Amino acid sequence: MPAPRMLLPFTWNLRPTVVKPSYIAPTRGLSTPSRFPVITNISPPGVRRAPPDLNYLSVQGERILWLDTVDAKYHDESQHITSTPTINAPYPFKFGHISFGGHVEMVPKIRQLVAADMQKPPEERIDSVMWYVDASSEPSEMLWAALDGLSPKHLHFTCGFWGTEECMFRPLDGLYKQWDELETLTLFGVGSSEGKSARWEMPAVFSRISSLTLKCCTGLDYMPRRATRLKHLRVLGRDASDRFCSALDDGFNMDLRDQLETLEIEMMDTYSDLDSFDRYSPEGFRERLRRCTRLCELRYAASCLRSADVDLAPHMPPSLENLTLKFQPSLPLLKDMDTWIQHASNPAWLPNLKRFDITVDAESPVVDLRDPDRGFDWSGEVEEVYDFREADYAWLFGQKKAMLCRRLKLLRPKIDVPLCYYI
Repeated sequence: MPAPRMLLPFTWNLRPTVVKPSYIAPTRGLSTPSRFPVITNISPPGVRRAPPDLNYLSVQGERILWLDTVDAKYHDESQHITSTPTINAPYPFKFGHISFGGHVEMVPKIRQLVAADMQKPPEERIDSVMWYVDASSEPSEMLWAALDGLSPKHLHFTCGFWGTEECMFRPLDGLYKQWDELETLTLFGVGSSEGKSARWEMPAVFSRISSLTLKCCTGLDYMPRRATRLKHLRVLGRDASDRFCSALDDGFNMDLRDQLETLEIEMMDTYSDLDSFDRYSPEGFRERLRRCTRLCELRYAASCLRSADVDLAPHMPPSLENLTLKFQPSLPLLKDMDTWIQHASNPAWLPNLKRFDITVDAESPVVDLRDPDRGFDWSGEVEEVYDFREADYAWLFGQKKAMLCRRLKLLRPKIDVPLCYYI
């Protein structure tokens, strides 16, 4: 009888590499592990992929089980297809029916790993599960059942490698050993062109999470029902503002505005050519932001489309302690800096503020009042137009930023603000 294959075909002790880090390191509730994580990988036979970039994928945990159900030969991320493959595609592809491929061979390896994990002390057990999935029927029920016995704190899904961007959560409810210690849920690339709601497919244990990250997730409602413990929300992608507004309007989470302590909204052009407010206006976003009465940290990044970057200062929740902003350089933003300076001169504005920074994307061109390539017109929104050359924008913005930081520092001597040398 041949010897059994190794249970853990790949185990790495590695430091996560940074491909394109976020514009600010989280300071509250969303921090990355302090120690180098250990990744254990179980994949279908013949599938070998490079270790994942944990920072880019927003994966948390120190002892990570990486389950790769994408039954295809490895291709670099830049070569992932965006359309239906042709018959001459250079990798196995089964379209139009469910096929579990090598998943059956993964089951005994997972069960053996789970059995060994259950014998370890709590501080040595697997604390994070990361899925690579590529079909709405994945992860299959048999793979979920094989995980019965684990007790992770973090769950991560990365979808849409080759085919659909949907995935299956529901079988998690059928486990005998429920994942009652689950704290964070991260969805990366999960979406649907049919606009279906994902909340009805979510297992009940998702209502226990305290942190939710949605990265490049479009077209669905991902807020778990009755998420009474949710305090940290990150939404990154072109419709991040809509996802936030929808969450606050959710009838199953009416208290969310009084729960959130950390909020990150990022709608820069990293994810799309344009920001998107499909259902909610920027004004609606600002009004809902002001209602978050316990918000301590806000990280907000947006381009200038539809005034997403202006008129924010009057709508900041008074409870804020950490505020970090990043925008696309534009003339309306330059004018709006006067509003920030005016509010910073008021000691009653953000009385608990301990850290502040505002920057512009140095790699983006300055958006003029009329930009034919963008197709929108700012002329009705700005009373005063600065007469300047584009090369002077950084200097002008720097002067206003220095004035803003100076006003904050005068009224709050202990506040952490960036060093500015323009004034």
